[in-house]
Formats: sequence, C-alpha cells, structure tokens
Amino acid sequence: MVGLILLFFGLAVYSQLPQILSYHWEFEPTYLSLAFVLLMVRGPVVVYGWWAIIRRLGYVLPFRKSIRIIFHSALARYLPGQMWYAVSRVYLAEKEGVPKTVTAVSLGLETALIVASAGVVACLSLLAWPDAPLWAGIVALALLISLMVQPRLFLGSLNWGLARLKRQPIDAEISRLDMLRLLVPFMLNWLLYGLMSFALTASLYPSLPLSAVPAVTGLFTAAWLIGFLAIIFPQGLLIREGLIFTFLTTLLGVPPPVATAAAVLSRGFTMVGEGIWALVATRL
Repeated sequence: MVGLILLFFGLAVYSQLPQILSYHWEFEPTYLSLAFVLLMVRGPVVVYGWWAIIRRLGYVLPFRKSIRIIFHSALARYLPGQMWYAVSRVYLAEKEGVPKTVTAVSLGLETALIVASAGVVACLSLLAWPDAPLWAGIVALALLISLMVQPRLFLGSLNWGLARLKRQPIDAEISRLDMLRLLVPFMLNWLLYGLMSFALTASLYPSLPLSAVPAVTGLFTAAWLIGFLAIIFPQGLLIREGLIFTFLTTLLGVPPPVATAAAVLSRGFTMVGEGIWALVATRL
C-alpha cells in the first residue's frame, strides 16, 4: 500500500515537472523564517495538550519528559502499521510511572480532541469565505460545539465509533469545563498550523494576500483532517497533498507549480519539526 501510494504520488509530481521547471519562481525568505518559528512554537503546544489530559486523569509528568515521550513516540508513525506510535507512547509513559490503561485512555481523548478541534477550525475558516455556504459551516460548527459541551454525548459518540473499529472504549469522567479547557491547546495548535501553512505558501508565492490567512488555515486543516480520517492511507499520504493542491488551485487561484511545491513542503516541514524536537528531547 505504501509503495503504491508513493508511486502514484511520484507520478503526480512528475506530471507537473515541466510546469514546475518553467515557472518563474519568486521566493520570500522572511515568510519561510516565520514558518520555521511557528513550526518550533507548535512543538510545546502539541505536548501541552497531551500533558494536560494525563494531568486530568490523575498523573503528573514533568513537562520535559512529556516532550521526550511525545516526539520519540512520534517517530514510530513512519514505521509500517498505524499502531506503533501508540505502542511507543504507552511504553515510554509506563517507564515514567503512568499505567498502560491511563495512557491508552489519554490517546483516545487526545485523538478525539485533535479531530474535533480540527473540525472547529476548518468550520470557522469556512465562515470567513465571502461566497461559502454559510449554513453548512454554521450547522457543522454547531454540531461540533454541541458535542464538545456535552462530555457524555461526546464520549458516547466516540465510544460508538471505537466499537465499530473494534477498539477499546474510553472509560473516563470528564466535566464540561474540563472538556473546554482541554480543547484550548488543540485549537491553538491548529491555528498555529494554519499560520505556518500560510507562511510556507507565501514564501513561494509572495503575492498571496494576508486576507487569505483564514482561508489557507481552513484549507490546510481540512486537508489534514480528511487525510487523517482516510485510515487506509498511512498518515493521509497523497490524500492530504492532493487536497491541498486542489484547494489552493481551485479556491485561491494559486498556480499549480506553487500548489504542488506547497503541498510537498508542508509534509516535509512537519517531519523536519518532529525530527528537531525529537533531537532536542534527547537532551531534556
């Protein structure tokens, strides 16, 4: 599966190669530098979300150890199979005194909050589009918020989905206030991701206006979310890149060579960030 995905991805990029080579490229290093700063800032924000969940479940980990657990286990996502990062997280957290069942519950909650917050950010950006179907964004946003402010309904819906996937249900008591507090760092993560994505795209296409920040934030977040939910594709490979390319060219009028480069750069940039934080974590 991975081999076929990489083959088709390579063919897609190859088909764009003549346009990429003939395109008159403009480069703005200031935007690229800003994207790198935002990439580094996202690291602790991502960790804080999981650290807060573990804390709410009754276990306090030093934040520096949480950084190590998160980013060292994240490297396992690039191994064949979708479960190795979870196995690594459980193993590393257990070495720091967190029981396996608690880490498993935290992973379920973390995934649910990542998906819900991504959906909220994507819907909010939809409201910023002048010609977007506002009713669709409002309905989707209302559904997501209603789930988040009703923890029992939220966890019930989540456990129903886990049962369909033959996964262990989440057994946790979370209040409405706890749920809203836990949601904050995940929302911040996606907003930083959107700003980083805009800066990356603008570094290749400086004429992209600042008014496009909400749109780019929503498009990149929606592409990530759809790729994540397409579980048969590891890390949403090709799905995310294809959606970014389609969104940028059709909705924002970004030239195809720039959209192709932005889609590939977005993936590579994220991987570089994880690698840097994993290296930093070895010193913590």
